[in-house]
Amino acid sequence: MVQAKYLCSLAKAEMGIEHEIRSVDTGCGRNDRRLRELGLLEGRRVCVLARQGQLICRVDRCRLGLCRGMADGVLVAPLTSDTCDTVNPK
Repeated sequence: MVQAKYLCSLAKAEMGIEHEIRSVDTGCGRNDRRLRELGLLEGRRVCVLARQGQLICRVDRCRLGLCRGMADGVLVAPLTSDTCDTVNPK
C-alpha cells in the first residue's frame, strides 16, 4: 500500500511509471462522470506517456489525451516496481 504522502495529481505524475488511480474529483460532476466513462476509475492503473500541450496517458490498452485541468482532478499513487511498457502494454 502506498502512503498518502506519495499521492499527486495525474498532471504532475512522473512519466513512464505506472500509477494507481485513487480518486477522480475535478469539482464538476459532469467532468468526473466523463473521465470515468473514459476508463479513469479508482483502482485502475494509468501511465503518463507524454506532455505535449495536453497530457497523453494510457489506461489499460487505450491512450487518452487530457487537458491539464482535467488531469489535475485525478489523484494517483505510484506503483514503485512497475514501469510503463509503451511498446507492448499489459
